[in-house]
Amino acid sequence: MPMLKQMGMLLLMTCIYLLPILTAAHAQPQAPLPSWQDTANKKAIISFVQSVSTKGSPDFVPREQRVATFDQDGTILIEKPLPVQYEHIFRFFEEPKPDPKLALVGRKPGEWANIGSGSLLAYQYMTLPEYSENAIKFVKENDHPTCRVPYFDLFYAPMLELIQYLRANKFRVYIVSGSWQIFLRSVAKAKLGLRKSHFIGTQTGLVDFPANTFPLRIAGTIDNNLLNLNMGKPKNIQIQIGEKPILAFGNSSSDVAMLQYASTNSHKSLSLWLEHDDAEREYVYPSEITGEKDWLKISMKNDFAKVFDKVNGEQVTCGLLPQ
Repeated sequence: MPMLKQMGMLLLMTCIYLLPILTAAHAQPQAPLPSWQDTANKKAIISFVQSVSTKGSPDFVPREQRVATFDQDGTILIEKPLPVQYEHIFRFFEEPKPDPKLALVGRKPGEWANIGSGSLLAYQYMTLPEYSENAIKFVKENDHPTCRVPYFDLFYAPMLELIQYLRANKFRVYIVSGSWQIFLRSVAKAKLGLRKSHFIGTQTGLVDFPANTFPLRIAGTIDNNLLNLNMGKPKNIQIQIGEKPILAFGNSSSDVAMLQYASTNSHKSLSLWLEHDDAEREYVYPSEITGEKDWLKISMKNDFAKVFDKVNGEQVTCGLLPQ
């Protein structure tokens, strides 16, 4: 019996000793960016993040200056055949409304030129929570015309992954888009979980109606001085963040100024753009960005292992753009 007890104690001590080792081996962290192909671009992104976030690195950037900015439409979210915000507007117009003034800005076949300030009349005097509820309901309940899944499921999986990777490395991530800020702070916030202050878009006017009362309501106008396109992006980044980004990611000519702005940072920086060149999984259309030295051109076809997460167990493909 004493021998059996000794053997039992030895076995118990061996298990106690090996348990942390076995647990650690089983719980090894997943390699960064698993939805990306193992390309030179992926390696360059990881190398950049490690170099600016590792203390002792010659390129180390303090947390408070570790800012990343991303465009939304076509960079983290599908934008064809129209940006999702506009699809929401048109669906809003096409539903029966009690207010006859909406007919003045309604959609006409083949026309969508007046989707700017005039389209805001559709939401005039809505509270911000009412607008958010309406927008989120739309993207979750309405399918894209060719992808045939809800718009909410058409954020690019590798881009969501990159944003989370940056946040894990103590970057402050901001979405800087030409879409209305109220739309970003509704739909993109619901997907990304960032604070509302981290969404910078084209400003829509607000009004106290009735006067001197709350909640504030949508005024039905756009502040043309704060359009968030082209040079408007660096201006609004400075106004709302107060820090120059060290990483900027876009996909069209309206993002070039933001990418250039990041390139002028005194710290090590990285500017990237997404090229839509995957006819099988999404669409093919030009970015209209030629790029500057050291900018990274990210190919959807070659750099993304997948474009979208599966929906109900099925892989999402979008096919040809509607004519």
